[in-house]
Amino acid sequence: MAERRKPKETSADWVESIASKSKRSVDDVKRALERYNIKPRAEIAIPRRLTIRSVVFKGQKSVGAQTPIDFEWRDLGPGLHAILSGRNLRGKTTLLSIMRWCLTGRRSLPSEMKVWFATVSLRFTLDERSYEVRLSDAVKSEGKLIRFDEEREIPVRVFASEDAFEEVMSAFFMSELGLERLTNHTVRDGKSVDQDHDWPWLSTAMTIEPDPGALFGSTPLAAMPLRMMQMFVGMPLVGTRNDLTAVVGRLSHETRQAEELQKRARTQAEARIAELERSLDEARKRIQSKPSARELRQAVQAANVRYAACEEQLRRLKIVRTAVDADASAAKESYDRARRELREFRESRDAGFIFRALKPECCPSCDEVITEQRRKTTEQQHVCVVCGTPDRPQAAGLVAAEEERLVEAVEEAKSEWEAQDDRAQSAGRDVVDQEARLLAAERECRQAEQAVEDPQPHLEAERDCIRLEAQIEELRRPVAMARENEGDDRDILSAAETVAKDLMKPDQEVILTRVSELTTDYARRFGIENLEKLSIDGATRMKLTKGGQQSYFSAQTAGEKVRLKVAATLAILKIAETEGVGRHPGLLLVDSPGANEMVAPDYEKLIAGLAELATELPHLQIFISGIDKPAIRERVPCSNLRYAEGDEYLW
Repeated sequence: MAERRKPKETSADWVESIASKSKRSVDDVKRALERYNIKPRAEIAIPRRLTIRSVVFKGQKSVGAQTPIDFEWRDLGPGLHAILSGRNLRGKTTLLSIMRWCLTGRRSLPSEMKVWFATVSLRFTLDERSYEVRLSDAVKSEGKLIRFDEEREIPVRVFASEDAFEEVMSAFFMSELGLERLTNHTVRDGKSVDQDHDWPWLSTAMTIEPDPGALFGSTPLAAMPLRMMQMFVGMPLVGTRNDLTAVVGRLSHETRQAEELQKRARTQAEARIAELERSLDEARKRIQSKPSARELRQAVQAANVRYAACEEQLRRLKIVRTAVDADASAAKESYDRARRELREFRESRDAGFIFRALKPECCPSCDEVITEQRRKTTEQQHVCVVCGTPDRPQAAGLVAAEEERLVEAVEEAKSEWEAQDDRAQSAGRDVVDQEARLLAAERECRQAEQAVEDPQPHLEAERDCIRLEAQIEELRRPVAMARENEGDDRDILSAAETVAKDLMKPDQEVILTRVSELTTDYARRFGIENLEKLSIDGATRMKLTKGGQQSYFSAQTAGEKVRLKVAATLAILKIAETEGVGRHPGLLLVDSPGANEMVAPDYEKLIAGLAELATELPHLQIFISGIDKPAIRERVPCSNLRYAEGDEYLW
């Protein structure tokens, strides 16, 4: 393995080159780079080899009848592996999709198959270290990523959803393979958008579709194939240049937007000036209509006088209320006393009637029996039968007169009390009303005092005039080109992008020349025998010469594009193998290359070439799916073969 190459320039050299290119000071360059977090990342990547070691999944297939799924493919290693069937739709592509799903965390199975798989596990190695993706609930994407230390399982990350699964696998492979997120700037609905591409996109470098749309990866737009190629070849500064390209694109779009806004602003300025001038006229009129400071002080004085008068009147009313309340209390006491005297009189009168009606049988003191003769004698003599005391007869007229007097006294006391109570309630209402007037006077005082403390209204109007005049003056000036600071940054970052490109160019040209040579050799091995010349330029455009005619990758047939893409990918892996530089993990998933119009001899040459290169590249692992053909069986060991015969399914 070749020694690791070192960056040709230090960070200080890089900054000085940018300063020279942009004609800015070194400090300006440093500030601009720091502002957008641009750092020179010139490390050369050391390749790490990814090898699938086993695939196991269980579940239940729901197509008509319920069919159990119990698939195991163990003891896998580097080399060419084949997934074959006697007919189409036997589960070949699904098996490759499950491998991609476990490696990326992004489910690519048909939606109707989502509930078929209960548990899935995929064991793989990165160099000599073993890992396993273990889905305990494949429907919910619940599981964990495990690392093996001899026989001991060490959980790396746990996930419980599709998004979490994808995040775990993306973070793992981006870190382990030394990859960097690529940012592509685009414009969507007139808005500037930065699209980040990490492991799910970068992993497409391991997949060869039946009809490829791009030479590298799956996206032929916006220089994405070039960036992927640079990333996996292990070019220095590829991440830095990608960041610069995205930032410069965003700033350029924002500058264009600013210029368009300025054009519209010029047409709107005159209308705005007219509106401000009308407001200015109104402000000038307000200066004449607002009260002066003297008037405000007089208003405070008048409010204080009214407050003092209200306060004095409240004091007097409270004195009156106190006196009236005392009169009402005295009247109430007189009323209560008159009623009590009337009640006591009536109770005494009624008690005399009751006792005189009694006829005792004996003396309550000495128990002497009272005879009937004695009772008659005492009645005739009008003395008490017990004690002999003469009766004190009262005239019925006197009793009635006394009762009438007491009743009249009660009525008079009641009338007096009611009159005094009405006076007390009226006095209370007068106090409440006066308290409300006092509160109103207090509020009036506060408002008047606040008006004095606040800026003078006429001063506010004067400030409005000054502000409006300044706004009008500003609008009447020529509209300067905005975003001057960002314009300076854009110039510096554009220069940095050019410097990064120039630093990468020598290595890129050497690598592309080598990739072109190897791709030509491999393509011929894969059956494109009339290929006279092939070259891949700095934009990853593949130009071919066949039969004296020039054409490009996109113009080839589907079968030729498959072989050319496989050849270019293997060329990158070959360079990584010989020079010890690169980031491609060395795994290829080739889906149904014979599904296109590729004729049998070309198909046989593709398989033969892959088998031969799998021997030349000892760390390479290839999985190829297709219809069963002798060309595959003859070159793929039985241990590396999965085959569904006739109408059978692979799983």
